[in-house]
Amino acid sequence: MQEIVAEKPIDAVIAAMWRHPHEVDTGSIRVIHLLEAEPVASRALRQLPSIAFAFFRLLSQLRSAYGHRLELLLGHYSTYLLAWFAPALPRICFNQDMEWLFVRKGWRRSILKKVILLTNRRSRVVTTNAYVTKTYEAAGVQPLGEASIWAEARWLRPAASNRDIDVVMLVRGSAIKRLDLYLKALRLFSRTSLRVAVITPDTAIAERLRLDAVETYLRPSDAEMQVIFGRSRVFLLLSDVEGFGLPPLEAMGSGCVPVCRDAGGVRCYMRGEFANLLFPLDTPIEHIVGTVVDRLQRNDLPDAEAARSAFATGLQASRVSRADCIRRLQSSIGNAAASEAAHQLDAL
Repeated sequence: MQEIVAEKPIDAVIAAMWRHPHEVDTGSIRVIHLLEAEPVASRALRQLPSIAFAFFRLLSQLRSAYGHRLELLLGHYSTYLLAWFAPALPRICFNQDMEWLFVRKGWRRSILKKVILLTNRRSRVVTTNAYVTKTYEAAGVQPLGEASIWAEARWLRPAASNRDIDVVMLVRGSAIKRLDLYLKALRLFSRTSLRVAVITPDTAIAERLRLDAVETYLRPSDAEMQVIFGRSRVFLLLSDVEGFGLPPLEAMGSGCVPVCRDAGGVRCYMRGEFANLLFPLDTPIEHIVGTVVDRLQRNDLPDAEAARSAFATGLQASRVSRADCIRRLQSSIGNAAASEAAHQLDAL
């Protein structure tokens, strides 16, 4: 980000509600944990008062340091409650997905959607791609711009000649990630001679699949995943919803061809000769698996260089889009800070 707007760099501090056991490397950006504990769903509500107290204490410290230049960037709907407790503070909602879809259909989803949209309508909004933008526009939210997500350049690697894995899948336990479809697909693939591998962050899923003698990789590092992708011919994604869907794209950088259900965000890269590998959500899993098996056996898929070329082209386009969004955002930050300062002066 600072490479794009080096003339006006922005200081950033990440406030995490809990300390996660598998945190990403944030480089030079400081991370403050509002609660020095790992997140556990059954304890979350009881811990919210402590988290809120730590949040307000942090805001007090940051206001002393930054004054009217302080803004909130909200990256997940779970942080909206804290933001509503500081209504005068300018805020930006960074929407990578339609997060109300993470909840099963019913009154809970309806309420969550209303809260998310209400917060977004009273904030400046940044999305990650055209699919997310159009969904929010249809709901009456006009995004400021698109900070386009794309896989990092390091995922673009020379195409390997020896690909001994026919199909690789990333399997997660969430309902919208469709564990049920992956398990059915694995049963169907087991009737063929194809070699299938599974990557998963879930220990229980890994243990279950290993009992079925499925080649399984539990929480591999990025470097290990690059090796797996380099050995694979097809990446199969079966989710119902993906705001973007990075793993199939990361696999493309190594020349692995994605085959996806139309989970939304994957449309950003399932284009051109990859478009006929994007299946409507109502397509039977038997048809998807059958198509993968048939096209692999006939060697009727885009080649590795086509996948790498699509990755490289999209990477450059996303950099242009992201730079434009960051410039707009930086300009809006200055305007919002000035407005808030004027408001407080009027109140004196």
